[in-house]
Amino acid sequence: MLNELQVIDENIWWGQKLSYDLYTTLTSSEEVTFEVVRKSDSTILDSWKLNTDSNGDILGNTYEINKTKLQSEGIFTLKASYNSVEYTDDFTVAYTAYLIDYYIYSQIREFMEIPVYNDVGIPNFNRKEFVFAYQNWIRSPIPQFIYQSSDTVNTSLAKDIDYSNGRILLLNAFPDTDELESNYSFAFFTEIDIANTIELVLNELNMQKPATDYTINTAPREWDNAIANGVLYYLLRRLYLALSLRNYAVIFENPSEIRNSVYNLITGYQTTFSETKKMSKRRGFIAPRAIVSGTELVPHKVDATNWRVYTRGRML
Repeated sequence: MLNELQVIDENIWWGQKLSYDLYTTLTSSEEVTFEVVRKSDSTILDSWKLNTDSNGDILGNTYEINKTKLQSEGIFTLKASYNSVEYTDDFTVAYTAYLIDYYIYSQIREFMEIPVYNDVGIPNFNRKEFVFAYQNWIRSPIPQFIYQSSDTVNTSLAKDIDYSNGRILLLNAFPDTDELESNYSFAFFTEIDIANTIELVLNELNMQKPATDYTINTAPREWDNAIANGVLYYLLRRLYLALSLRNYAVIFENPSEIRNSVYNLITGYQTTFSETKKMSKRRGFIAPRAIVSGTELVPHKVDATNWRVYTRGRML
């Protein structure tokens, strides 16, 4: 069975709610202590207690990301402790989450909720664990598990569902005379995929002259449009390649039509990204750099009026 803590939202922003699940070997109604710890110095910033459910798990809970408690952006660790056992998982408070939720996700929603029907699971040696073709399952709608021989849905078959890895752990061994099928939906891109692509695009914008060193939390909000278009361009380019492979093409009824549509989207986002990237270093978007050293001495007082005439400087 699963025995771990899973933070579902690896990137989160102020005011949003962090979703998490704890799978344990405990019985029902046992107390578990949760803590939020700043990863850089192990400072405990918040703590609370919850009791396990009838299966010995704590599922479907959320934690509000509060600036008063967490104090600043950064990487944090969620800890769960019981019976001298401790499980941890990290999450990041960053503007990345806001970009994903409000700019990017809505544009790729159809590829973040891909339905799969009658996928036959591959069992382990004792037939109490089955792995399916695609990972990164979404939680709503809840996956269905079906006896292939009778085509009937069994709602009490699973002990635990591992959404991240596309597998199910059963209460009892599945009959070796039957096959287990599942109907589920999965997201083509993981949250880490999108977050890494945001960093890639941000670095590309920083490299534009004059060079800058903004992080996702300090970059001008006027860059949001450029970042979103760049991310969508790179993500859809990857999707286009994947649709050329049979493993993903078979999901769709008309994969060639999907590829053509994705290609047209790529072209549009590439054009928009190119235009917004050129605008990203306009003076109105970034603060002008200061002159910090002179290269020529002049026999005049340099003031706010004549500095353009007499000063050559090194720009930060």
